[in-house]
Amino acid sequence: MALSAEITIEEVSPGDAAARTLLQEWKPEKDLSTFSNDHLYLIACIDGEPVAVLEGHHDFASWEHLADYHHIGEEDLGSYITSLFVKPSHRRRGAADALLDWFIEDARRQGSIAVVAWPDEEEVGRAARVALNRKHGLEFARVYEDFQEPWLMVLPLLERPSIGRAAGSS
Repeated sequence: MALSAEITIEEVSPGDAAARTLLQEWKPEKDLSTFSNDHLYLIACIDGEPVAVLEGHHDFASWEHLADYHHIGEEDLGSYITSLFVKPSHRRRGAADALLDWFIEDARRQGSIAVVAWPDEEEVGRAARVALNRKHGLEFARVYEDFQEPWLMVLPLLERPSIGRAAGSS
């Protein structure tokens, strides 16, 4: 009988070597000079080995792109997952789930009104990325046709009377 691996999550600095290595493995063309001190970087380790990375932030304010949220002010901040990568050899072992759980709970602690994610436009693995987000409560958001990222997914965190309804409706 195999024992389950221990998954640990660690918040790391923007210049962290493991985060850079994982992001570079995922997208070799990614400009790593854009690492931001405003972003949160999480590493998932399985039995001490870094196997996954999540990059995000808690200052999303681009509500104007989301049809059901366009009326929310810039002072109402949300959380945005910009990158999530798991080494292919370690997929389906819980690392992505652990990263998403940690980030969503941190978003709640920060007072975010929603978590927004873009499951990447690359078709390979897209169904699995969408299923993972759905497993954690995110659903596709209605976006305006001229918006360049029509695949945003959202998880509302705080109950606001106007979220998800047309302004003025009851």
